[in-house]
Amino acid sequence: MRSNQEHPLIMAHGYMKKDGQVLDNHIQIIEICNNLRPEIIELDLRKTKDNIIFCHHGKIPWGILKANFMKNKTLKEIKNQNQNIFTLQEILNKINYKPLLYLDIKDNSIKAKDLDNIIGNFNFKEIYIANYSKKDLLKFKDKATYDYKYAYQIPLFFLRVFLRKYSPRDINMIKVWRWNKHLIKKIQDRGFIVKLSTRFYSHKKFLSDSLKFKNTTRRKLNEH
Repeated sequence: MRSNQEHPLIMAHGYMKKDGQVLDNHIQIIEICNNLRPEIIELDLRKTKDNIIFCHHGKIPWGILKANFMKNKTLKEIKNQNQNIFTLQEILNKINYKPLLYLDIKDNSIKAKDLDNIIGNFNFKEIYIANYSKKDLLKFKDKATYDYKYAYQIPLFFLRVFLRKYSPRDINMIKVWRWNKHLIKKIQDRGFIVKLSTRFYSHKKFLSDSLKFKNTTRRKLNEH
């Protein structure tokens, strides 16, 4: 995500245990991060009935649907059903270095003040707020007191309309689904940072395209 890097930045998010169990937004992932120190940590944010922000994604597709109803439960009720659920405060307390945070808002009832009250106690390198809704992203930005960056998670077929209407002053980063040399160049020429999604990718293909992305960016910098 940073154009002056010599390699793709590594984002930590999920973790598969030896028994095949997949953990996301888990304390064990943070313990691994503290040792390996990836540049970015991604967390998925939701809010409980008693207004506590916790981190959970849910398995695709039914786990995500089920997770959307967690907002009707208190934190105690949620933890009684799943001991692998942690609050944002609990997870951030475990991070012992200064990565870039990528916070994916899964519940739009989360307001800027909810995060400001937590984030203000920490000193991370940079914090991105991500959302699939432009409207909710800009509404969050309008109320935030912390100097966040903003990432729009957008399907390709809406991109051209977005580029005509918005600028990097509004939203800093755009997430695209697949590598497309000309499309990414168009995004970069407008001044946005590009986040390339791994969805539909093999691990090998993702690494290959990430390196292409970095090489394209370096050439552009050298030309200037």
